[in-house]
Amino acid sequence: MKRFPLPALTAAVVCLSLPLVAAAQNAAPPTAPGTAVTSPTKVAPPSGTDVVGSVYDTKVTWDDLFAYIQRTNPSEFDAFISQTVGPYVSGQLLAPNATGTVTITKDEAFQQLRSNPPPAMSEVLESLLERDMVKTAAQKANITITPAQVQEIVSERLAAMRKGGQIPPGVTNEQFLAQRHLSEAKLESLFKPVAELTALLDQHIAQLQGHPIGDSDFLQASHILIPAAPLGPNPTAAAKQKDAEALTKIKAIRQEIVSGKMTFAAAAAKYGTDSTKTQGGDLGVFMRGMMTPSFDKAVFALKKGVVSEPVRSHYGYHLILVTKLGNELTHDQRTTALRQRENMIIGQFNEELQKQAKLVNNLQKNLPAPPVQQDSN
Repeated sequence: MKRFPLPALTAAVVCLSLPLVAAAQNAAPPTAPGTAVTSPTKVAPPSGTDVVGSVYDTKVTWDDLFAYIQRTNPSEFDAFISQTVGPYVSGQLLAPNATGTVTITKDEAFQQLRSNPPPAMSEVLESLLERDMVKTAAQKANITITPAQVQEIVSERLAAMRKGGQIPPGVTNEQFLAQRHLSEAKLESLFKPVAELTALLDQHIAQLQGHPIGDSDFLQASHILIPAAPLGPNPTAAAKQKDAEALTKIKAIRQEIVSGKMTFAAAAAKYGTDSTKTQGGDLGVFMRGMMTPSFDKAVFALKKGVVSEPVRSHYGYHLILVTKLGNELTHDQRTTALRQRENMIIGQFNEELQKQAKLVNNLQKNLPAPPVQQDSN
């Protein structure tokens, strides 16, 4: 089943922005008078059906979709009407027997929107379907979201927007939200599904690692990497020789560190081969499951301040030094790492969730295929 590469609600977790707010700001303006308009491609569901999609066998109709857009983003609904009615009115005015006057009722306008929905309506429908999907999945998983959890998500997004310059200096969060007519009730409506999806992701992460998420699942560590190509099942003599040389080199570096001749940071600066060498090998804060399996297993079994034995990954040989344990990190540091871990699995998780929910977007299924790019060479 063809899906969007990054579904609407998923993007609200992955991207540091306010969902639907940006959509309202970027909605296409009404067609200007006198503008030549090409009638949009018809992508409506098959004739005779009012169903635009379904999730967990619950059907979503055109009326459901219209009500959802009008409730969550009225300006976007106005833009959709304008985009659809504009070509219809132009066609009537420019017809050979045109009288110079065109009258269209609300029902006729809505029918035009059903017959010729702008492609962006498919993305809005995807958001509606995903919200229903996540709400049902959270109920099935016995997940209950509190106002405090929603507020935490909102605070994270606002902090990221301020850091990214989307909230101007001198403008408070309250002023920023008021300018966009976002009340606490509206924020609750917008972000509760995001909080539910985040809770589902965290539940899944806990299942993957076999225990609830806790401080011990976070670390800050440094490493020194000596590259070595994977040997494969039948390595050549030359490949074995290069691997042995890399192992000998990493062992010699370790000996310099443990003997006190050189600090780990100095050794990383001198011998390191990746971008971390300029930070003394610092990898920053990360969560269990974010590194390659062999590295992940070794680092989370390592005591703080102890230089590891050489650890082989598909990148080569590593020396690892844990510099901070999870309980020494700040709440914000652990939260940032957790969000990074969520982002690593959200695509596959969302795809599996959609399969379980039997999510169907009829508008998306009927969109024309993208044009094939021709090779210019």
